[in-house]
Amino acid sequence: MAYSERHIAGIFHNRAERYQYETFMRYKKEGRYVPISWKEMQNMVVKTGLGLMSLGVRPADMVGIFSENCWQWVLCDLAALSIGAADAPIYATNSAMEAAYIINDSLTKVLFVSDKDHLDRVLSVRGRLANLKHIVTFDRIETSDELVMSLDELMARGEAEKDKAGFEQRLEAIGPDDLATLIYTSGTTGAPKGVMLTHGNFVANVMQAYASHPIIDHRDESLSLLPWSHSLGRTVSLYLMIQVGAVVNLAESFSTVLENMQEFRPTLMVSVPRLFEKLHS
Repeated sequence: MAYSERHIAGIFHNRAERYQYETFMRYKKEGRYVPISWKEMQNMVVKTGLGLMSLGVRPADMVGIFSENCWQWVLCDLAALSIGAADAPIYATNSAMEAAYIINDSLTKVLFVSDKDHLDRVLSVRGRLANLKHIVTFDRIETSDELVMSLDELMARGEAEKDKAGFEQRLEAIGPDDLATLIYTSGTTGAPKGVMLTHGNFVANVMQAYASHPIIDHRDESLSLLPWSHSLGRTVSLYLMIQVGAVVNLAESFSTVLENMQEFRPTLMVSVPRLFEKLHS
């Protein structure tokens, strides 16, 4: 079925139905790039979304993502958006106290963390996190804390739910004025402030970016390196690529950009002047 394209989740699911087993994203693992197809990502998005619903996440509830760019970040973002929830990304470099501030201010109920280091930071301030109900780790991490489960366990919960109709109802009910994310400012002049961005905000920006660069299309190979916790990276290097169906290739880091470019020869990339100045020099 075709979904409304007035929201990011609908755009993703429509493209997944169109491109199926073509490559959606590639990430580096053990020295080589591993592809994920549109259908594989969509199946994981549905299971993760159903898993979040089984934890009691309702429309307009907040989900946090404390992680560097990785394929799991995209999965959790799209899963939250697909069930009408919103998310609050936290920079991977934020301290425990900085993360705690965002978790509390956003009223995050479920938090995704990428690894043991990020989990330890969150657990060190757990006593301050009154609204946090669950922590989901991307990898399985041994812990006795009852709040913690792995992403695989969450997806297994979702698969056991088998409530695809409920997922579809949530997806169809999303409107352009619904909140999609809170992106926090750096806090250089005071406490960080959560900037409210709706689905309509993202879709308008994506369509304007495409109107300005109409040569971008499904045949493109992009290199994604800007953090998705920031609006530029998320809007242009992720959501715009989903809109046109281009492949998203994840750079390992700023320091490996030249090596990564040689590995898959991207046709486009989005960055800030500092990187292009470095490449030119």
